[in-house]
Amino acid sequence: MSKVSEVMQKDVFSVTPTTSIVDVARKMRNYKAEIITVCENGKYKGIVSREILFPVLRRPIIVPNRNQLEPSCIMACQRFLPELT
Repeated sequence: MSKVSEVMQKDVFSVTPTTSIVDVARKMRNYKAEIITVCENGKYKGIVSREILFPVLRRPIIVPNRNQLEPSCIMACQRFLPELT
């Protein structure tokens, strides 16, 4: 019978509760991870899975009128919301 140590992912990483959803999705993609642990101050807080995360990312984003946004917000958002360009 196999042991967990023979099948576990060894290059693990975690995120904090304040990590953005987009950053978590990138880490999942880059590391081909299905689940990421959430830790704060060295303590386990929970997990985020693809099953939980990707439906959230598929929700429609309501983009405010460009004139209502601060210039710094526009620059930060343009990367993810091309319609602001």
